[in-house]
Parts: sequence; C-alpha cells; structure tokens
Amino acid sequence: MADKITYSDKVGVAPKETHINQVWDEDMNDVKLVVNNNSDLLETVETETDINTLDLVDVKSDIVNLQGRTATVTTSHPVLIPFDFPVNNKTDLNSIHGALLINNSEDGIILNSSTPIVGNGGISKVMAVVLAGTDFVGSFTITGTSVDRNTGVETIGDTEVISVDMLSTNSSTIDANGNNVYSYTDAYLSAKWWKGTLTFSTTDLDLTEIRFAQLAFEQFNDSLNITVDSLDATYTISNTGAVMDCYLYLVRVTGSKVNISMIADLHHESGLFADNSYRRRKGNLAETLNGNTDGVFIDLFLNPITQTYFSSFSSKIWATQTETSNINFI
Repeated sequence: MADKITYSDKVGVAPKETHINQVWDEDMNDVKLVVNNNSDLLETVETETDINTLDLVDVKSDIVNLQGRTATVTTSHPVLIPFDFPVNNKTDLNSIHGALLINNSEDGIILNSSTPIVGNGGISKVMAVVLAGTDFVGSFTITGTSVDRNTGVETIGDTEVISVDMLSTNSSTIDANGNNVYSYTDAYLSAKWWKGTLTFSTTDLDLTEIRFAQLAFEQFNDSLNITVDSLDATYTISNTGAVMDCYLYLVRVTGSKVNISMIADLHHESGLFADNSYRRRKGNLAETLNGNTDGVFIDLFLNPITQTYFSSFSSKIWATQTETSNINFI
C-alpha cells in the first residue's frame, strides 16, 4: 500500500499577498490531492498486476494439463453442384449429373443357366432389377471390360459376381407428360464400372423377369456426411407452350443392394407468360448420404420435344458437408 498525506486541508489566516513569495493553503491542499490520487492509482495497478499474474499462472496450468490430450472439431460447409445450358438445342436433357437408362416397357427378359443375356452400354455401374423367377436365390456374373473410374484403366475380360437373395420392387410411374419417374427397392448394383458389350450369366438362378440398366450418379467426390438441401432452376421461355419436368433422385447403396427414390421435383406448366424468366426451387430436403457409396442424379425434360422454347437454363443442387477434424495437444 502506498503512503498518503493525512493532514486536514489547510485554511490560511495570514493575508495573501504576492503568491510567488508565499505558500498558500491552496498549494498545500493541491499537493495533498495529487499525492493521494497517485497513491490510489498505484494501489489499483498493484491489484491488477496480482490478478493478471494469477491468470497467467492459471493459463499456464491449463496448457500443461492439455498436453498429450486429443479433441475433435466438427464443421459444416455448403457444397454447390451447378449445371447450365445456354441454349436449349437438345430438347430432352435426360439424366443430368448421372444416368439411369432402363427400358420399363420390356417384359419376359429371361436369365438362367442356359440363357445368358448380352447387352451393350456406355461407361457406368450396372443395376439389375430382379422382378420374377422360380429360383431367385443365387448369383449372376458380369463379364466384359471394367473401367477404373479414378484412373481410366480398362480391364478386358474382367468379371464380377453379384449375389441375389430376394426379388426387387419396381414402383416406377409415368407422369402426366409421359416421363418415367423412377422408384426401385432392393435392386442389385455392381461395385465396378463397366464399358461396352457385357454378358450376364448364372449357374443357379432361374429368372423370368430381370432388367439391366446403366446407372451413373454424382457422389460429391466420394465425400462423407453429405446432406442434400435444395434443388433449384432458373430459365427463360420463348413460348407459352413450354413445359418442364425435373426430378432429383437419391441413390442409396447398401452392400450390393440399391434403392432409388425421387426426393424433389420441379415443374413448369404450359400457358405461362413467354419472354420471361422463372425460378423454381425445392428446399429443406434434409436427405443425408455417404458419398463413398451413395449419390444423386437428375432427370430433366424440356417439352415440346420438337421445339426449343427454353433458353438460359441453369440449375443447381445445394448440399452441406460435415467434417470432423482431430486435434492433438503436444
């Protein structure tokens, strides 16, 4: 504690004449005030110094206690998948950002030990929908050229065996404009990507209805912990007869099984004002997926099929990726 001046304030009794030659009561009182004020300030500084010293000791102690420990930090950030078409010079922009090419009109496609199936395709995974049979527990083999989707390396004469243990369910429908709207449960999906001519064979299945399809889908660069949030489209039409149907599908894979479901749709009906811009959006989808196995694809149909009524068509998918990082305290 700093010393203070404790005498009572002075009150002069002698006449105040020439100040430079005298010490007045006000002078002594000013000296007392300044000294005591400085004493108070010094006490405050000493107190804060003690507190800060204690804080530094506590911080140092906390740092020492953290040494050798680990922690995790979880962050979420948006992911955008854009795609656009400056001019609608392709009237049916089917299967954007992926593809499901299957013919739902074919019936009686047989696969058994004496009847293999040979088909041609592009480059994609292969989906099989097992719809009917007298023996649907067993496996079928895909033979052909596989493609490593990361390196592009092709393996000629490669094979993949896919086990079958139950029938698939096809709940697909056709919308009011004649477009397929897909829905499959417990279909079967290859782990490999296949190219060109493929042969499907079996030694123990007897299927009277099986359909094969090309299936490619966006996997967010194989990222984990993805939540699909919204789908939207912005475009301009030049004719009141313009019609648009857009479907966003979720591909959910578990082992060799795959489910395909429509999770959002956008539509433009005929009769709306031409030479105007439109925006369509579906949000709050909250569909989670694992990009190592799951993904999405979009089917977009612009009609009439013989006209180019749409221009400046752009669309995008918004998603959120959640990541967890480990922190080590050294």
